[in-house]
Order: sequence, then structure tokens, then C-alpha cells
Amino acid sequence: MKGQLKKYSEKTAVAKAAAAQALPPVLACLAAEHRHMSALTRLLEVRSARKQKLKQSDYFLLRDVVAYLHDYPDQVHHPTEDVLFERLARLRPDLRDEVKALQSQHRELAEQGGSLLAQLEQAADGVSPRSEKALRANIRDFVSSQNSHMQRESRQLFPAALANLRPADWQVIARRVSLHEDPLFGPQVHPRHRTLFEYLLGAEREFAGRIVVGSLGLQERLIVAASAVEDGSRESIKVLGEAAAQCLNETRALLVGERRPGTLGEWLSAPWRYGWFMAGTIKDCGVDLFGISAVTTREAIGAVLRQPRE
Repeated sequence: MKGQLKKYSEKTAVAKAAAAQALPPVLACLAAEHRHMSALTRLLEVRSARKQKLKQSDYFLLRDVVAYLHDYPDQVHHPTEDVLFERLARLRPDLRDEVKALQSQHRELAEQGGSLLAQLEQAADGVSPRSEKALRANIRDFVSSQNSHMQRESRQLFPAALANLRPADWQVIARRVSLHEDPLFGPQVHPRHRTLFEYLLGAEREFAGRIVVGSLGLQERLIVAASAVEDGSRESIKVLGEAAAQCLNETRALLVGERRPGTLGEWLSAPWRYGWFMAGTIKDCGVDLFGISAVTTREAIGAVLRQPRE
């Protein structure tokens, strides 16, 4: 159990160092697109999870969001990542299987997005309660697939690319890809996405329950904050699980006789030794949990307060 706080702090330190570093233009563009896509998948999740029956306007909004996630990422974002990952795999052969898996997911996400978009196009004309339930489930699956895929890239391959690719590699990648202007978040909004753009800018709209969002930047900062909380929660659960396992193993060893005292003195001192072990385990667990909570709180609050990097 000892060392969990250190590992978590080291992981946070690496993330801070990467954020402070001037990213190559290709990677900076991909990271910004991940933030935009995360904001949109969150919007999909919130709108499709409403308890009341979905209205025609809901289906139009969901359709517009999926249309963007199907068009731009599949046609520009994912092909750019494929070029980047292929270059990285040459320098890091140990990552070839991961690269192949993510490239396969790119194709699967394109098929999943296209199928969902077709369903939403039909749903705009009206659906039965049973069809609506199935559609909500498909949206949840799509959101889950998108988010887990982006997290896998952001936590594994993006940092590896930043650490291993040299300036010459980034120049080769830049020549092989074209950084197209984003049709929704770029300087010129494509007519196909104008309605969605106007919706996202609406200050009166609600986002994530009662949080009123006046800008996409706040959406992105909230997503980063939620990610920090998710990481902290995962580390905390891991620490608690390891502490429980240690206590269980020590107790079982005493009860079944693996460490049964052999002398009167050992019998008399056994409760003290067991109590000392339990106290030490609880202390170590508490220290790690407190440290992880402090790091998580600091990262989450900082994400909300600081301006997003583009």
C-alpha cells in the first residue's frame, strides 16, 4: 500500500509538465479536439439521460452532435492520429499492439457513429417508447466508447509521443497531414453545424444539471476537473482495497494457525502485535488517502479556475 500517494503524485507531476510544455502543433491540435469532443459527449450524455420523454428538439440536437462527432473526427482527427501513432510505433515497438488496437477502434467508432446518426435521423420523425429506450442505450454506448478511447490515447500514446518523437519526426508528421480548420470550433463555422454552434453559445442553456455554461471553455475545465476526481477516486479505492487485503491476510494467518504462537510469551504478546499491525495499516492507509484527496482537490479546483490552454 505504501507508495500509492507517491505514484499518484508522480503521475500528476508528469501531466503538469506536459501541460506546461510547448506542444508540437499537431499534438496541440489533437489535444484541443479531444477537449471539444469530450464536451460534446458530455452533452450527449446529459441530454439523453433526461427522465422525461425526448422531444423532437432533443433528437435534432442529439443528431447534430453525433453528426459533428461522425464527420470531423472520423475524416480528419482520427487519420491524423493514425499517422502520429504509426511514427511512434517505429520508435517504440512495444507500443505496436496498442497502436493497432486504437486504429481498429477508429474504424469501429466510425461505424458506430454512422449507425447512430442514421437512427437519430429517423427518430426525429417520431419513435415508440421501446425504440426510444433502445436509442438512449445506443447513445450511452457511443459516449462510453468515445470517452474510453480518448482517455486511452491521452493517457498512453500522447505522453509517449511527446517523450519519444524528435523535432524531425514532428516535421514529417506535419507534412503528411493537413491541419484542417475545425468546422464547429474553428474560426469559420460550417453551415451544417451552425445550429449546434448557436446552441453551445447560448448562455441561457443548462449544461450538466444546474450548471449554467456561458462558454465552451468552462465546459472543458469542468471535464478536466471531473477527470481529476475520477483519477483520485480510483486511486483511493485501490488504497482501501490493498489495506483490506492486508488486514484479511494477517487475520487469516493468525486464525488458521500460520502464525499461531508457540509459547506462552508469544500468546500473551499476540494481541499487541496484531493491534500494532492493524494500527500501522490504518495509519498508512489514512496518510495515503489524505494525500490523494489533497492532490485531487487541488487539481480539480485548479482546472475550474485556470483558463484553458489552446
